[in-house]
Amino acid sequence: MNLATTVGRSVALGRLGMDIARARRRAGGPGEAAARRLVARRMGRLRGLPQKIGQILSLGEIDGGGDVYSALTDAAEPAPPADSLAWIAAGLGQPTSRVFRRLDPDARAASLGQVHRGVLHDGRVVAVKVQYPDVAAALDADLAALGLLAAPVTVRRSGFDLAAYRAELRRNLLVELDYRAEAAALARFAARRADVPGLVTPDPIDRWSSAQVLTMTWVDGDPVSTARDWPPAARRDAVLVLLRTFLRGCFTWRELHADPHAGNLRFARSDDGVTVGLLDFGSTRTLTAVESQALARLAGEGARLSDEALAAAWAALGFGPAVTTALRHRLRAVTTILFEPFAADGPFDAAGWQLSERLAEALGDDRWTFRFAGPASLLFLIRAFQGLLVYARALGMPVNWKRELDQVLAEAGDAPAPFAAPIVEPDPVLASTSLRLEVTRDGQVVARLGFPAAAVACLAALVPDDLAPRLRAAGIDPEALAAASLARGGPPGEIFNLADETRTVRVWLE
Repeated sequence: MNLATTVGRSVALGRLGMDIARARRRAGGPGEAAARRLVARRMGRLRGLPQKIGQILSLGEIDGGGDVYSALTDAAEPAPPADSLAWIAAGLGQPTSRVFRRLDPDARAASLGQVHRGVLHDGRVVAVKVQYPDVAAALDADLAALGLLAAPVTVRRSGFDLAAYRAELRRNLLVELDYRAEAAALARFAARRADVPGLVTPDPIDRWSSAQVLTMTWVDGDPVSTARDWPPAARRDAVLVLLRTFLRGCFTWRELHADPHAGNLRFARSDDGVTVGLLDFGSTRTLTAVESQALARLAGEGARLSDEALAAAWAALGFGPAVTTALRHRLRAVTTILFEPFAADGPFDAAGWQLSERLAEALGDDRWTFRFAGPASLLFLIRAFQGLLVYARALGMPVNWKRELDQVLAEAGDAPAPFAAPIVEPDPVLASTSLRLEVTRDGQVVARLGFPAAAVACLAALVPDDLAPRLRAAGIDPEALAAASLARGGPPGEIFNLADETRTVRVWLE
């Protein structure tokens, strides 16, 4: 990207940030829908990371949550055909007429490239994905604005280790930009799909692929919106294909398809049965043997594990002492709720699973502590699981998750043995384990939140926006107070206490 293009994109990202802020201010009020649609349109025009974030948001719309971001999965505006066909020819190093008997000029636009339908001279129907020029150069500019662009995903600035999340996103996006790597992933999953009857994936055609162009066999099918109207038996079969694919990914293949937005799934049924097509293998998540074993322990027998074994399993997934030590007394309830589908006797109804509400109740004041403690490395595993839940709810057919899990673990021949992952000891740098924030009004507690002690480094971001002017007026500088506390090793004690005629806000370490 030249300087003018870089500056222009930075300006456009800034406008997107302002649109997001406007949509947040109008949440629940007049003009909210129009503001969100403006955000979605701008994300689609920017492509790259902004459109990728919009596609993540679209998952929440599949089971009846609206249609603002869904257009970014299948109906975003593609580049002009003349440009796109020229990119394909350049990527393959020869005119498209030498490679394709027919190549449709119309395309389906994605975040990093767009897909054309074509026919090779040997008669095979193919999908041809071509990368947008300069999209790689735009990546770092987009990631620099991630704190703003992530607002719709995280709802609020919440003290996450944004550096780790940026690094994880950047690593994943760099892999997505290498179509040779995606071709290799396609080949791996093509060799595995026989493990899951009904699973369909494209076959890569290496001869007509490069780092910027990926040619693969075409996968027919309809979007999930069509499958929702299928007869119950067909919808149940589709849910089983998705569930079995996820379980095999966790415990047999140790690799998951991690981009489950609606544009990447195709549903079909015929006299031969139901098939589910998975598209776009640029984003996959590989699990280590330790992660896979820990998940098997938690899903297969979490409620029966000792406190020590539970803490060890969560530590193996990357959770630090804020969870494995400070919240050990809550781990049993959290594990029971999170892995409930795999423990239920009989079909489990994902549509009736009140996961968020029940987790918030089980964690109480420590709900943010648990959320913050999740490592960035789990981002795409969580995304794959979220996709499974969304489609199971949308298709509306309960299936027996426990039976499917037991079968996959039995076939793997690797039923979890006593787990011996080390339990991480508390970080010796800070003397405290928790950061607490409490708001009282008229003597009654109206809000109480807990965070890992290390979150004191992000104290200024954790302070509610409407409180900042009052703190300044009182001469309280949260950033300076946090720095002073960290310099002393984070000892237990009050950081600040702001009281006026309406409310009291107290923040302390313990």
